[in-house]
Amino acid sequence: MRVKRIVGWLIVAVLGFLFVGPGTAVASPCTSFQTGNWNDVTTWSCAAVPTDGNDVIIQSPHIVTITANSDAKTVTIEDGGTLQFDSNVTLFLRPANGDTAFNLVDGGDFVTNNTGTVRINVASASSQASIEGNPSFHNLTLARLSSGRGVVDFMGNSLTVSNQLQINTTTTFNVEDKIVNIGSIVFTNTSLTTTEQRLNFTDSAVTIGSALPFVSSGSTTFGTIDFTNATVAVLGDLTPRQGVGANAWTFTGSTVVFAGSSLQTVDGTLNFANVIVNNGATVEIASNTVIANSLTNNGRIQQTQDVTGPGDFAFLGLGSYGGVILNRGTTGSDLGETTVIIRGNQICNVGDELINRCFDISPTNNSGLEATVTFFWSQGELNGNQCDAMNAYRWNGAAWDLPLTLDGSYGDSQGRNCPQGLQSLRVREVTEFSPFGLKSGTSPTAVTLANIGVNTAVSPFILLILLLLITGTALSVTAVRRQTPTT
Repeated sequence: MRVKRIVGWLIVAVLGFLFVGPGTAVASPCTSFQTGNWNDVTTWSCAAVPTDGNDVIIQSPHIVTITANSDAKTVTIEDGGTLQFDSNVTLFLRPANGDTAFNLVDGGDFVTNNTGTVRINVASASSQASIEGNPSFHNLTLARLSSGRGVVDFMGNSLTVSNQLQINTTTTFNVEDKIVNIGSIVFTNTSLTTTEQRLNFTDSAVTIGSALPFVSSGSTTFGTIDFTNATVAVLGDLTPRQGVGANAWTFTGSTVVFAGSSLQTVDGTLNFANVIVNNGATVEIASNTVIANSLTNNGRIQQTQDVTGPGDFAFLGLGSYGGVILNRGTTGSDLGETTVIIRGNQICNVGDELINRCFDISPTNNSGLEATVTFFWSQGELNGNQCDAMNAYRWNGAAWDLPLTLDGSYGDSQGRNCPQGLQSLRVREVTEFSPFGLKSGTSPTAVTLANIGVNTAVSPFILLILLLLITGTALSVTAVRRQTPTT
């Protein structure tokens, strides 16, 4: 075995000599010679472990495994070749200007085994490198090694970073017209000076699995994410203001879709173009959030504010959505910290009589109140109800109260405002808060069709009486039959 290994190494060395010639210590490129460990010299045609000066090529049918921190100038995985991580280590790439730093050719395979990091260090100021193919990274870090701005362009069709995409000091990552799935995004900046990191998504479909924090490993953090005409599905929180610095997100012409399975938080000053909350998603939206165009709520949105003092307090009035406006009135007590929850485009009671926008208002103080409440809804949520006959009802825990008093000074002088599109009504002298429902015509029924089957079921007592009657009838018939002579 030892002799075979020595012979194999000698063959590699000879091949390296033939490729490079005498007087060259390390060949470039380093092409895989056989399946093996990255750090085994017999794996490579260059008869050496690759360094950051080598362009590495993984040929078919070779499988090269990275088990320790490793270096290369660039990496190309050819059709039939495989590069895989076997532990939580880092592959450092140092491309020159114009290089393809990481190229996964169709038919090639890059296996992360849910571990490891590929770090692309753009070598010099204002250098530009690229990623090609459709790779799936566990962690991907982009950085530059000297002053100036380094740029990395994604040139493939589909990019996945299952755990963390990290953008380091003065590095820009451009993604245009691609499909992107990212576990999380982190900006780091160890510099104490004003430096920037940029992440640009243009005309792309982007899925972000968890929070999008700006995390500072130094004293300041500066970073920008620009979504232009993109669709962004977010499964976690949006928290752009972690750390210190001029962090900014822009969503020019983009639609952000909240699609998480647990509570998602929108924190910080964010200006959205369009927002969609999916059915099953719950989003806590900060009061300083701006939605310029449209908010489509198919799930649950909520907001908390301190309703103290006179005047109107608008909740969730984003993107022409309307939401709710609370006013304590001139004689009522303050509501204090108040949470408004709105479920949109959903059935609000089992009988499906109410409009398909459900309201739940929970103030800290729920006594001594004489508040005014304005409810908004879209025509598409009317669910067969008529705006010009709409009333608001409060659920008292067992039934719907009588209609709340409409504010005759609002809208059509009957407390309703019924234009095309966004509609509303205002009620006054609201003394208690809980879930509210809106309906035209007669009051909603407390016992719905679904409950009737339970509430009107035959009781055991009635069943017993019926059983006794049936038994008695049967016994009487039997007695008559016994008394009747046979012929």
